[in-house]
Amino acid sequence: MGHLNPTREALLRKVWTGGDLSYLLHPGQLELRSAYLSSDSRKFVLRCARRWGKSRWLTVLGLEKCLQKPGSWVRFAVPEKAQAEEIVEEHMDPILDDCPAELRPEHQISKSRWAFPNGSRFVLAGCDGKNARRLRGKSTDLGMVDEAGDVDRLEYVVRSVLMPSTATTNGRVIISSTPSVTPAHPFDSMYCVEAEAEGYYYHRTIYDAPHITPEDIDDLKKESGGELSSHWIREYLARPILDDALAVIPEWTAAKEVCVAPHERPARFDTYVVGDFGFNDLTVVLFGYYDFLRDWIVIEDEVVFRNTAYRDIAPVLLAKERELWRLEDGTTAGTPGEPWKGPKRRIADCTLQERRDLSKYEGWAAYAPEKFDSVSAINITRAWVGEQRIRVHPRCRTLIAHLGGAIWNKSRKSFERSGEYGHFDALDALKYFVRHVNRGRNPYEPNPHARRDTHHIPPQTPSQMSSELRKLRPRRARR
Repeated sequence: MGHLNPTREALLRKVWTGGDLSYLLHPGQLELRSAYLSSDSRKFVLRCARRWGKSRWLTVLGLEKCLQKPGSWVRFAVPEKAQAEEIVEEHMDPILDDCPAELRPEHQISKSRWAFPNGSRFVLAGCDGKNARRLRGKSTDLGMVDEAGDVDRLEYVVRSVLMPSTATTNGRVIISSTPSVTPAHPFDSMYCVEAEAEGYYYHRTIYDAPHITPEDIDDLKKESGGELSSHWIREYLARPILDDALAVIPEWTAAKEVCVAPHERPARFDTYVVGDFGFNDLTVVLFGYYDFLRDWIVIEDEVVFRNTAYRDIAPVLLAKERELWRLEDGTTAGTPGEPWKGPKRRIADCTLQERRDLSKYEGWAAYAPEKFDSVSAINITRAWVGEQRIRVHPRCRTLIAHLGGAIWNKSRKSFERSGEYGHFDALDALKYFVRHVNRGRNPYEPNPHARRDTHHIPPQTPSQMSSELRKLRPRRARR
């Protein structure tokens, strides 16, 4: 600070000693700082445009906490360890140029932290691999997650690492990011939704950045592909949107408003239970039926598990089946007067041994799905969605999120992993559901005289044809 004039040096010493660094913020950041300080919520969520200045805003808040409370711990998390120093040092070094020598923290590079003379610590960590463990500690006065939309294990970092460490300090956690490339990411689908409902959510666009000129904004818009491009909408308007070029089911964007709705059951219908079993990953099981008259698939409910054993899964599935389709008199919904025997068909995408293990517990037995030509299966599902012939009950939150957020990996051979949503297993379950629905069975009045030249009978799947051929095969005489 030797190059400063005495008046400025005195002013800087005063504000740094008092831990008020608001002079470093632009008007939009000052407004947000005021909202943060006046909020009494333990969490604070900011969905923000690129170039607005969120990382600088977070860095300033962290420094203020370190100065105001001796011995405090500030933990700053970013998606990858390699990004940590780069993101924070860009702001930290020029900011600390103003810091009086007696207050200046020591940059302990090997420990990825700044140690203040008053005992406070400003710690950096990545959320990749085992690096999130650096965020663990006995106490946290302020936890910050920057670029949260790119953190694979965001829910783990917030719920299991940062929030528990604030319990004894009355600390707070700030979750900040531009929208994720997939709206199914927990930052957009969970934390922003929860924060907006409870009043601690803030949204800032590029138009809220006073240091960006209108001319610069026009240039950014053109570079992004125009005001209707997904890049402009996501990166600069900070609105979650799925890029059609990456989307597995791009038709969902237009169909969602119609397809997500409760559906009045027809008089008769065939029920199905279809699941994609991850066991160590997500297991998603869908419960639905086929509406023969409308030619619609209706998904009435879902059950989602993570790291759950067979013996714990089967009872839940059986209970859900009875809850949905077993009537009070013991008969079956969809087939009036028929005693309850379970759904028409169960499909489980897991190994033969795993299906056998599932059947050991209360008799939950299922068939394997037909898995030939997965691209065709996805395309058929896209066609059903595009024609709005799938109805999804609003309570099926995981399926809705996976339909709206599933993206392809770089090779376009598999779905990209997305943090807490795994490999979008609900979409795989729906794919199998569409493939295995028997559209040729009339649940109202089966006509034994129906022929292909008199009635529309959809082609049978290979598994159905094999079954019919086995019935026609003559039995061998017993010796």
